Amino acid sequence: METSRLKHIGIILDVSIILVLLIGIPTFLGLFFGGAARMGSVILSVFMFGVPLTFAYLGLRKMKALIWINLVISIPLVVVSGIFAYEKSTTQILFMPLVLYSVVLAIINFTAIFVFWSEYDSKALIPIGISVATFALCICSIIVGDHVNLFVFNRRISQFEDAIRMIDNRIVDSNPIRLRGEEIPEEYRHLAYFIYGEKKNGILRADFYWGSGFPCKHVAYVYLSNDEIPGKGSDFRKDWYRYHRIKEKWFRVSD
Repeated sequence: METSRLKHIGIILDVSIILVLLIGIPTFLGLFFGGAARMGSVILSVFMFGVPLTFAYLGLRKMKALIWINLVISIPLVVVSGIFAYEKSTTQILFMPLVLYSVVLAIINFTAIFVFWSEYDSKALIPIGISVATFALCICSIIVGDHVNLFVFNRRISQFEDAIRMIDNRIVDSNPIRLRGEEIPEEYRHLAYFIYGEKKNGILRADFYWGSGFPCKHVAYVYLSNDEIPGKGSDFRKDWYRYHRIKEKWFRVSD
């Protein structure tokens, strides 16, 4: 009876501590520093402080719990990394928190070596090993996602070429065109959410914006009819800080 009672007390204590770490402390921080947007600050504080504090409390008490927490974060991060590298947009809302939590977990995993070494010896290295493996697998996933992106681009190259002809026909008196959303002909909307086209000195330029988000603001495919990147000081170099050739006359760029 006494053992059962102590076990129940322990569970109640654990739940109480988790609620304080997950909700109590973030709520205090959100209300204290949130100003007018207090509710939003509370929710943000739960994700930024409450969840990591809960990870630390549970993980540094039991190594098995820490391993499970790592797997719950690491496996989705590896998958989402590849998807984000492929489409650079909608998965950012998952990608960024998972990156944050994986960094926090790496710190917890390193601390766990000293906490668990006396009990588990070299097995205490398993959590930090998961962090290292996750980092390596994320790099591989990003490379795969990037290659899939280029594969899809090459499969659609005839559609892009049709869009280039459409842009060339729409440019009148060297005035640039800007097409967004429903302004883009329906058959080209899957290629980009925004299209910019201009023709200067006989050189046609077309920007197909298809991605956005961290660490870039925008990502696009750019067609240059002369197959040459304009020099420093040009509008192109002002618009795009990073660029590399992916095909003759085609470049992938970001700002």
